[in-house]
Amino acid sequence: MFAKWDLAIRFTPYEWWSKALFNSAISRQNQDLTYILSLIRIIEKAGRAHWGHMNCLRRCLVTRQILLRKGVDLALCIGVKRSEESNELKAHSWLEFQGDPVNDSKETVSTYTKLVGSEHGKQLLKVLKS
Repeated sequence: MFAKWDLAIRFTPYEWWSKALFNSAISRQNQDLTYILSLIRIIEKAGRAHWGHMNCLRRCLVTRQILLRKGVDLALCIGVKRSEESNELKAHSWLEFQGDPVNDSKETVSTYTKLVGSEHGKQLLKVLKS
């Protein structure tokens, strides 16, 4: 699955694979958070050991797809920040369950301005696309 998302991101237009970013299954709100976190840990380990570099977006897409199959709907969030050293724009993605990050720390996530995963972010993506 890591290879599938890696190839999709590398070689197909954003419009083709982006539809999967916002598709959602019926969320089971009472899912056991311990179970969800244990699955995420396993998936993250596999992603970090993968033969190709699996950045945060690729790991999030795979994790989200696997957990959707288990009936768990995680929100994909994408944020940006300016690097203090070089003033360079940096992006990061993470997953949230019931509004809380589940594959990253709250401290790390709080340093980014969320673009995707919120209504404002969806509107911004529409503007950037046109």
